[in-house]
Amino acid sequence: MREASIPSVRRLPGDLLLVNRPVSAIKPHHHHSFMVPFSDKEHQSTDWRGIHSRICMLVVPLRTPVAVLGSEEERAHRETQTRRRQVHLLELTKTEAHKKLYEGEYHLAIPAALQALRFSMQVYGPNSEKLVPAYLLLGESSIGLNQLSQAEDYLSLAKWALMKKSAGKKLQQQQQQQQQQTHPPRHQQSDTGEGGEALVGTGESEKEEDEVLALLNRNFGLLYLKKGKTDDAVRCFALDIYHLSIAKNDPEDLSVTGGYFHLGTVLNTLPNRAVDCHALFDRVAEIWRTALMRPTTSLQLDEAQQAEGIQILTAISTCITTTPAALFAAAKAQHALALLLSRSSSEPKSRAKAAAEKALEMDPGAGVMDPRLTEVANWEVTVT
Repeated sequence: MREASIPSVRRLPGDLLLVNRPVSAIKPHHHHSFMVPFSDKEHQSTDWRGIHSRICMLVVPLRTPVAVLGSEEERAHRETQTRRRQVHLLELTKTEAHKKLYEGEYHLAIPAALQALRFSMQVYGPNSEKLVPAYLLLGESSIGLNQLSQAEDYLSLAKWALMKKSAGKKLQQQQQQQQQQTHPPRHQQSDTGEGGEALVGTGESEKEEDEVLALLNRNFGLLYLKKGKTDDAVRCFALDIYHLSIAKNDPEDLSVTGGYFHLGTVLNTLPNRAVDCHALFDRVAEIWRTALMRPTTSLQLDEAQQAEGIQILTAISTCITTTPAALFAAAKAQHALALLLSRSSSEPKSRAKAAAEKALEMDPGAGVMDPRLTEVANWEVTVT
């Protein structure tokens, strides 16, 4: 794939990102009341295919001026509706960026990630740690395009935002301790209020923190892998697995398999670690196969999760090796891939059928264990 050019990043107070382009080169493009600057037609096309075809009409209400201010209740209702639209667009742009990343279309992930950053700033402010997921999307996109210096800039912004949050929490804890020493409570109070509700901190916030730390370590692992720093990459992928396992309260959750896969990929490049690599690949394939063999209603995957699963399982099923452990893992992965493709509304049925046929060829007994696999292999597909 041709390396795409990404505008360089410039830091401003509050961690605001600007695009470094000559002023004379920026030409505004107007579409449905949404002003977007483009340096040339190629950038315009990339931006449209990357995200604006999905969100163009959705941003119209946000850009339409209000003719009458209205009453206080009407203004409050309008602000609530605006925030809901911004949050919806934020989730949509993040999902689309993830999807493009897993499909290997890194140049198309950049526009979606930039829009995710923009909506994150609108919803949470320019100094919030909630901007970290968007920074990580931009970092991973840059890694995919082999623009490592820029990727490191984005990941450093993410790390800095988390460090500021951590420092703020420590300062708050110190102030609380000093206040307690100055004004000790008359009676020792427990950490829970009436009804058992926590007074300080929530498990949900800790879960989100672990999820973000997992993604940060995964991205740094990918960066170190590109730089040839395998020891650092192994450490980061191990931390990715650790934090995400805690966040999901399950080391075999589907979201954790990305960490296992990347760790296995690194180990496969090291001498005498092929056995460990194949064991990790087998675990990934087994987790996906087990989840996909459950009833369809019990597993809901969004487009990004489906794209990630297809990427991982395709890589494992096509791993070129002749060892029994690797072949067994590849057969499991092919089985899971066929089931995943059969559930996807964006993939042609012919691809799912071909994957199922190959899975039965690799492991004829899989059809007995899972009749659904045989059913997909027997699909009638019209060739156009």
